[in-house]
Amino acid sequence: MYKKQPLLSVIIPVYNSEKFLRKCLDSVINQTHDNLEIIAVDDCSDGNAGEIISEYIKNIKTNPSRRIKLIRHKENKGSYHARITGIEAAKGKYIAFIDSDDRISTDYFRVLAEKAAETGADMVIADFVNEYEDGKIYYYDRDPIRAQDLNLEGNQVLDAFMRQRGSFYGWHVVWNKIYKRKLCKKCLPFFKKITSHLIMTDDVAFSCVFWNLAKKVANVHGAYYFYMQHGGQSVAAGNFKKFEKNASDVALVLDFFKDMLVKSGKWDRYGNDYGKFKELYIKYWSFNAKNFESGEFTEAEALIKRLFGVSGLYELTEADNSVYLAVTEIKNNMGDV
Repeated sequence: MYKKQPLLSVIIPVYNSEKFLRKCLDSVINQTHDNLEIIAVDDCSDGNAGEIISEYIKNIKTNPSRRIKLIRHKENKGSYHARITGIEAAKGKYIAFIDSDDRISTDYFRVLAEKAAETGADMVIADFVNEYEDGKIYYYDRDPIRAQDLNLEGNQVLDAFMRQRGSFYGWHVVWNKIYKRKLCKKCLPFFKKITSHLIMTDDVAFSCVFWNLAKKVANVHGAYYFYMQHGGQSVAAGNFKKFEKNASDVALVLDFFKDMLVKSGKWDRYGNDYGKFKELYIKYWSFNAKNFESGEFTEAEALIKRLFGVSGLYELTEADNSVYLAVTEIKNNMGDV
């Protein structure tokens, strides 16, 4: 255990999440690890998110040591660039990312920071659960990270990330982990190569670089990230323009991912794994394309062919989603875990 709690910077990109924002902020403020720098990046929200954050900043009870900071984007840049803004402003030894509609268990940062101090890990991964607006909470029975204790070093780090081939998003989301700020700063020039407005698969863009440059990775159990699942949540929702933007983001990120592997001299080792990762995402987006009818389906199919360089739509099978098929409901709300 560390003798003094290291400063940990918590980056919260905020965009139109007023309904959940207070719950998110409260979960961070009430951490047992209280040496926190909380950086909220308001990405031009339409509602009153900025006012909510300002209220927390002015309240001596929620902000006794002026640890909450608000950065306002002058234009909407997307969650990817909001996170980069946060990284550039962060002063902590460690950095964490939380989406503004999510929350964390009370002991979350203490457990992760102690593991980082104990092992010297560049990155520490926590368990997560899915929380729904009706209050129900579930976890995936086949979550491969929950089922093992990780202590990865050297080539083992990128091996673990690449060999799973995108089969479980717990590996490549950024919000269930803490990172050494030194690692984030090392990754920053790579992140900045993407200059466009990016939302979909921005986690993959971050994570492929994090896992490539990290030298040591560990995980913990018993500290939980609550990932909010919204009713009717969809990447397409019958809206072709939204589908086109999201699918284009995915294609851009996959090209970025490949370019990183090639330029870092790791394509020969991981090219086949990357190919399987990409194939799985083409399957997901082929499935999404099939949500459209008649003329829009034809447009969606043509878009998939063009973006991913394939001759037709791929078929998503039950085996592709096998890790997500078995879930267990947690009967208590875990609010004080």
